[in-house]
Amino acid sequence: MSLAQILYPTEVGQRVRASSYGGKVRRYHVGLIGTVVRFTAAGNPVVTFGGEGVAETTVTDTTNCFRRITDTGMWVREESA
Repeated sequence: MSLAQILYPTEVGQRVRASSYGGKVRRYHVGLIGTVVRFTAAGNPVVTFGGEGVAETTVTDTTNCFRRITDTGMWVREESA
């Protein structure tokens, strides 16, 4: 049986959505779509998002809250055995 895993961001420019909150990612960020703009020295993604009544915000994800999405907004999944 294989399980589909939702992937974390790995490259600058990837589209992501906040699926949970913690650290600097707040509860009201959950569901927002953003773009990875860089990575910290520790390897944590720095995501910027905004629009539709939300001010442009940049946040560092230290607790793996952001997951990759496709151009249509669906989660990017990887099959594992």
